[in-house]
Amino acid sequence: MKKCAMRNRIKTALPTLAALLGLAAGITDSVHVVTNSPQYFNGLVDQVAYVIFGIGIYSVAGLAFGVFAALFPPKFFLIRDELDETGLRRFYFSLLVGVTVGLLVIVESVNFFFFTADLLENGAVVLGAMVGSYLLIPLVQRLLSRISAVNHLLGRIEMMFRNKVALCVFAAVFMLSASNVILIGAFASNTSGVPKPNIILISLDTLGADHMSCYGYPRPTTPNIDRFAEEAVQFMEHFSVSRSTLPSHMSILTSLYPSVHKVIDSFSSVLDDRFVTLTEVLKEHGYETGAFVDGNRELNIGAVHGFDQGFDFYEHYPDRFLKHEKLYIVKRLYNFLANMLHANGIYDMHSEEIFSGALSWIAQHERDHPFFLFLHTYDIHSDFATNMPYVAPPEFSDLAYKAYKGDFTGCSDRGICASDYLGKINRWIRRGTYEPDELLSPEDVKLISSWYDCGIKYTDHEFGVFYDKLRENDLLDNSIVVLTSDHGEQFFQHHQTKHNQYYDEIIQVPLLIRYPQKLQAGTKVSKLTRSIDILPTILELAEIQTDVKQFQGVSLSPFMTAVNGLSDKDGLQLFGGEDRPIDFDTKIMRTLNYKYIANGRQRRASSFYEGRPEELYDVVNDPGEQNNVIHSEREVYLNLLDQVKQWKIECDKLRSIIVPDKVTKKIKINDKAKKELESLGYIK
Repeated sequence: MKKCAMRNRIKTALPTLAALLGLAAGITDSVHVVTNSPQYFNGLVDQVAYVIFGIGIYSVAGLAFGVFAALFPPKFFLIRDELDETGLRRFYFSLLVGVTVGLLVIVESVNFFFFTADLLENGAVVLGAMVGSYLLIPLVQRLLSRISAVNHLLGRIEMMFRNKVALCVFAAVFMLSASNVILIGAFASNTSGVPKPNIILISLDTLGADHMSCYGYPRPTTPNIDRFAEEAVQFMEHFSVSRSTLPSHMSILTSLYPSVHKVIDSFSSVLDDRFVTLTEVLKEHGYETGAFVDGNRELNIGAVHGFDQGFDFYEHYPDRFLKHEKLYIVKRLYNFLANMLHANGIYDMHSEEIFSGALSWIAQHERDHPFFLFLHTYDIHSDFATNMPYVAPPEFSDLAYKAYKGDFTGCSDRGICASDYLGKINRWIRRGTYEPDELLSPEDVKLISSWYDCGIKYTDHEFGVFYDKLRENDLLDNSIVVLTSDHGEQFFQHHQTKHNQYYDEIIQVPLLIRYPQKLQAGTKVSKLTRSIDILPTILELAEIQTDVKQFQGVSLSPFMTAVNGLSDKDGLQLFGGEDRPIDFDTKIMRTLNYKYIANGRQRRASSFYEGRPEELYDVVNDPGEQNNVIHSEREVYLNLLDQVKQWKIECDKLRSIIVPDKVTKKIKINDKAKKELESLGYIK
C-alpha cells in the first residue's frame, strides 16, 4: 500500500517536473534567439512576446510528455525487478531523462520541410532517437541505483515540486533572468567610433544597368538609387564576368573568374575552402560579418555552395526566423501556408524582410567593432511560382504597360507559366521549332519588360527605406556602401529572354560606391570595370592589406580619385565565359571598343548559333551588338583571340596553384530545390 501511494505521488509530481523542465528549456531557447538574433524582432515588445510564446509552448510540451511518461509502468522498459520507494524515484527520473534526450536529438537533427528529399533520413533519426531513449532509460536507472546520494536528492526535488510556493519562486527566478537578459540586449549602451569603416555590399539580383534611370533609362525605375548615385561614384561601363547568379556572386566575393573558382553548377558546385573570400579577409581584420540573402540554403546564393565561408551570420530567406527556432510545428505551418499562397499566384517578395533584418542586425552590433554586411534579393528576377514572369506588389504596378491590347497571359496553352514559360520560348527558338515572332510580338515584349520595371521599382523603394535608415542612425559617413548586380535581363534584343547569352544587356550591370571620407560624390567613371574588381577596391578603401595573392581583379581607386582622369589605355579588359556547365568552353572578351564571343560546342550544336561560332562586335558604333564584324575586322579579332588564349592559360595556372589536386567539391541538392532551379533556368 505504501509503495502504491509512493508511485502515485511520483506520478503526480512527474508532469509538474516535466513542465518546469519545459519552462527552463523555453526560457533558454527563446532568450538565446532574442539575444543572438535580434534582427528577427521589431523592438522589445516583440522580443518579450516571443519569449512568452516560447515558454508557453515548451511548458505545455513538457507537461504533455510528463503525463505521457507517467502512464508507463517500469516493466515496459525491461526493468523486471520489484522497485522500492527509492527505485521508483530513480526509474521515473530516468524516464524523464530518456524522453528529454530523445526530443533533443530529434529537434536538432530532423529537417521538417515539406516535400523534402530527406524524409527517409528524418524518419531514421526519429526511429533511432526513440529506440535509443528506450534503451537509455533502464541504463540510467541501473546507474542511479549505484549512487546512494541520488535518492536523497530526488526525494528533495519531488517534495519541492509538490510545494506550490517553491514552484512560484522557481518560475519567478527564471522569468526575471529572462527579462534581465532581454533588457540588457535591448538597451546595452554602444560606444562611439569605429577603427575601420563599416562595409555594406548590396546585390540586387538581375538588375541590368540598361533599365535604371540613373544610367539613362527613360522610365523612372530607380528614384532612390538615383539619390544614392548622386552621393556615390558611379561606374558607367561596369560588367559582370558571368551571365548567371551563382558564378557571378562567387566571383564578386573571391575576385576570381568562374574558370578559376569553378562554382558554376547550381546543382552541385561548392567553393573549395582553399580559396579566400572577401569575408574571410575582413574577419581576420576584426570585422563582424553577416549576410541576409534571398532563397534557401540550396539556391544560388545558398550557404551550401560555400557562400557562408567566413560569415559569422548567414541568413536565408524565405526561411526567416526559422533557422534558430525549435518550434518546428510553427515552421511547418509557415512553410505550408507560404508555399500554398505562392503556388496560387500571390507575389512573394523578400526585400522588405531582408533590409529590415539587416537593420536589426546592425542595431544590435557593437559600435566599437566594424561590420561587413552582404545583402542580396531576388525580387527583380523572373518569377517561377506565379502566372506572371515578373511580379511586384500592386502599389508598384504603375510602370506596367497599360495600353497593351494583346493576349499574352504569362502562360502557354499547356499551362506552362512565368519564368518556366520564358525558358520554353528560349529553347523553342534555339531549336528552330518556332520563329521568334511566332512566340512573342513586340507588344508582348514591351509588356513583359514593363513588368520587369515594376519589380525594379519595388526593390528600389525598399533600398530607399534602408538607405534612409542608415542615414538616420548616423551610419553612412563611416561606411563603404557598394551597390551592384550579378547580371541583367534581355527582352528579345537577340531573340531570347531572361539571361542566357553574353550580350551587354546581360553582363552590363550597375556599380555604385559611396564612401564620403575618400570619394567625391557624383563622380562618374567611364572606364571599363569588372565585378572581380569590387573586392580589391573595398580592401583598398578600407586600408586593409593582405598577403593573399589569388585575386585577379584590381582596385578601382585610381579611377575614382584621378584628378585629370585616365587615358583609354588605362582601362581594363573583361574576360568571361566558362561559367555554366553548358558553357564550359564558351569564352568572351570585351574592351571599351569591341566584344568577342567564342560560342562553345553546346551552343554551336543549336541551329540558333549556326553560322556564327565566333562573334565580334564594334560596340562603339554598334552598341546593340547586331552586326557581326568577325570577317571584316581580322586584325582586331586575332588580337583579342590571342589575349583570350593567354587569359585561359593564366586562369588554369592560378587554379592549379590554389587547388593542385584538381579536386572539385560537389554537393547534393534535394528535389524541391532542383525544381526551383529548373524553373529559374539554372538547370536544364
